[in-house]
Amino acid sequence: MAHHTLKSNYTSLVDRLNLFPQGAPPSKLLDKILTMLFSEKEAGRVLSRYFEALISYSERDLMSTHKDIPS
Repeated sequence: MAHHTLKSNYTSLVDRLNLFPQGAPPSKLLDKILTMLFSEKEAGRVLSRYFEALISYSERDLMSTHKDIPS
């Protein structure tokens, strides 16, 4: 029953939104809003774009930190 342990894209998006300082705690209303704004597939895309940007910024920070170190 692995399908019961996997999070939906909506649940993952709510978790991500709740990390912002203003928060977005899970609720039925938030679920309704997200399902009106995004399909399940689109919610997954929003998350993947966030993580792509996060990785890109992290790599850029890492490169700028090490640019003064001679190779």
